[in-house]
Amino acid sequence: MIRTYKFRLYPNKTQDERLDFLLWQGRKIYNGALEMWQAANEVNGCDPSVYDLRDYWCAQRKEEPDTLGLLPYDTVDDLIRRLKKAHDNAYKRIERGDFTTRRNGSKNYGFPRFKNRRTFSGLGYVYGKGCKLIPTSDGWAKLRVMSCGEVRVRYHRDLPDDATIKMVMLTRQKNGQWFAALQCEQPDPEAIEPSALPAVGIDVGMVFPAAALSDGTTIDNRVRENKQKRRVLMRKLDRQRHANNPQNYNEDGTAKAGALTWHVHAHEGN
Repeated sequence: MIRTYKFRLYPNKTQDERLDFLLWQGRKIYNGALEMWQAANEVNGCDPSVYDLRDYWCAQRKEEPDTLGLLPYDTVDDLIRRLKKAHDNAYKRIERGDFTTRRNGSKNYGFPRFKNRRTFSGLGYVYGKGCKLIPTSDGWAKLRVMSCGEVRVRYHRDLPDDATIKMVMLTRQKNGQWFAALQCEQPDPEAIEPSALPAVGIDVGMVFPAAALSDGTTIDNRVRENKQKRRVLMRKLDRQRHANNPQNYNEDGTAKAGALTWHVHAHEGN
């Protein structure tokens, strides 16, 4: 079973610029691979080999160590696989006849398009290869990212003990906030054995009862009763706020004429 846990990142100014630069390099690879894909389709009439695209861009990493080389090998491989998956999904939509209509009346099957800074927002890292989580204190951790350093993470909940991190997806929101989505592999939950008790039907009511079971059991609805108690307590609290207002008292501590004070109200209540 695969589950994803999302955490907020708090990079400093230098790290934020570095993450944005890494995202730019990933976008260059994605758009470059898409251009090669379209060119191969026009020339050969078929899709290019994913392995050829991966080998080409991994070779480019070595030729440009200060730009494309800042991304690990597995991240480049993930970008190429994302491009292939987008094409595969488009072919499936063609087979199903599932499409949307553009303004000019043409059919749109969702083939991948070139990404700009706004539409390209994520990079995938194989855990342990360019990205690693380091818990530091209660509620906080650090995410070590290749070519970026250790970024603070709001570690608002612990991962399950049986969870194994497989992938880390770094994403930037439109408001500039960064998040890390940790894809974890966990054992499948054990199947719950069916109960030996007879099945019971439930009819939910709005006033009384809250629910009635087919065996004759009724469950009271205490919502209205609790609301009434809350109104009484809120009125009492409101009177206390008015009574404790310093503007209701003179400098010598005596109550002003016509002012509502708690002592006067309590005396009148008695």
